[in-house]
Amino acid sequence: MKTQFTENQRAYNLYVKKPLFLALMTVILPSLLMLLMSVVYIFASQIILVRLVPEHGTNTFQNLFHVSESEINSFIAQINSDTQHTGTVEKFLVSDAVRASMSISSPLAVIIASSPFFIADGTAVLFTQTLGHSNRTKANQVYKTGFWVTLMFAGAETLLLCGLAHPLLTAFAGNVNHVTSVTHPADAQRLNDYYAAVHQVEIGFAFKYIVILAAGITLPMLIFFFGSLIRSEGKFRVVTIISVVSNIFNIGVSVLFIQFAHLGVMGGSLSCLVCYFGNLIFLLFYLIYLMKKNETWLSFKHLAWKKNDNIRSNLIGPILLIGLSAFLLDVSYAVAGMFYIPILANMAEKYHTGQVAGGVYFQTIFGAVMPLVNLVFMTIYGIVEGERIIISYNYAIGNWKRVKRTYLQTIVIGFTWSIMAVGLIVGALGQPILKLFDISDQMMPNAYRCLLIESSMIPIFSLQIGAMSIFMAIGDIVRSNVSAIFQDTITYFPTLGLMVLITNATHNIWFLVATYAINAFIATSLMTWYTCWYLKNRFARVKLCIPYMDHKKRIFVPLATPKMSLAQQALLCI
Repeated sequence: MKTQFTENQRAYNLYVKKPLFLALMTVILPSLLMLLMSVVYIFASQIILVRLVPEHGTNTFQNLFHVSESEINSFIAQINSDTQHTGTVEKFLVSDAVRASMSISSPLAVIIASSPFFIADGTAVLFTQTLGHSNRTKANQVYKTGFWVTLMFAGAETLLLCGLAHPLLTAFAGNVNHVTSVTHPADAQRLNDYYAAVHQVEIGFAFKYIVILAAGITLPMLIFFFGSLIRSEGKFRVVTIISVVSNIFNIGVSVLFIQFAHLGVMGGSLSCLVCYFGNLIFLLFYLIYLMKKNETWLSFKHLAWKKNDNIRSNLIGPILLIGLSAFLLDVSYAVAGMFYIPILANMAEKYHTGQVAGGVYFQTIFGAVMPLVNLVFMTIYGIVEGERIIISYNYAIGNWKRVKRTYLQTIVIGFTWSIMAVGLIVGALGQPILKLFDISDQMMPNAYRCLLIESSMIPIFSLQIGAMSIFMAIGDIVRSNVSAIFQDTITYFPTLGLMVLITNATHNIWFLVATYAINAFIATSLMTWYTCWYLKNRFARVKLCIPYMDHKKRIFVPLATPKMSLAQQALLCI
């Protein structure tokens, strides 16, 4: 039987003894690869939806007016030939509706995608600190409490999202049919009916996609829960392989469900659930293997609901509040989009010259641009996930110097990666990838211009996100949550208001398009300055009062300090 010390030795050697850059690479590369493949799947699935749903899906636009598609084409061509009206009437295809539905559903999709991080990250921070303390009893209590809170939260979120999805999606879509520039009022009414019908198809696509994902949200939450705790113990390889293979398999299942089963947009979300299930099964088999080899502190028997030994109520608050920062980061981004997309659509109707139904036009462009931006944007999370584990462990044992160095080196790694990724994907591959979304030659100049503007915020954001990670890792709940919402709430809404005023004054929609990039620069400048000040001043005086394991002497050494975070208080009380 292995001792507690030898079971924890692997984590100690990796997080404390190994040269910092090598330790960061050991932790960051698997986390980055996992998130990269997850985002690649989302990106690929959206391309699959755009290209396959029109050919193999069950929804078309041919019956919007109960006439043939050729008659719709003839009607639109006739209006465009009339020189007395301004702008160009665009025919919107099924692929356009799929892209627009991605834009409409993106706020709720972000909430669903971020939910697995909520409980998993909060549990992993406390679990990692118990590893640093070498306290197996507390680790088991954190593990059990986190598991049951995950199940409860998943059930509540499923019911809430399924009930509110349709009214929320309708609100996000806005009202974009205001055609008044054609010569004859009858033609204007007919065009408004056409765009209104297109709009309803877009909302329908988004609703089917979101409801199916919401119904199965328990699966990814359990995957991230078990995966985060296994990685906290220093075991990355197998978890990474399972995740990568699952996402590759997911792409194939999406093609199968859409092209051969003719499930339309539902095929994309159903394929996610199938592959989530497979991912979870393989992860649990790996955990069973570790349990039999006695190489993990995790055990299924510790999850059993017992009459006198249930979840620890004093741990629920710290788990939720610590993990809340990761959840709030994505949710605040989604909330920002809830306000931004309808405002953009409505203002594009007024100020985007040369295009009738400019709101639908810009929703279509954003539906193609934002998946490409998010492909790079989300990989930054993988980098800070590795940072969080190392900081949390070293903070638990009072290794302040390594905590500071980890933060600074992660900033350099994240910024370097973001510059390289943006340069490659946006600079070299931007237009070819946009064409995969069926962006027409007419739309391409504006779509690429939008891509350049939105992607400029990624290197800036890479400097800021490390602040949330370090506050989260040390259990500083207030600062971690404030830093999580800082960019997309505290600085965002004043910036959005300013850009709306400038757009109204100049009648130039591109000022509004640049809102995210301008806001990222403002938020990052303020947050990075504060974090560096905090590390320099507070960490010069801070001490811990939690006993920790001296791995050379194999004894517990108490560190006397005047102040503890909520996470530390919770660990002392269990």
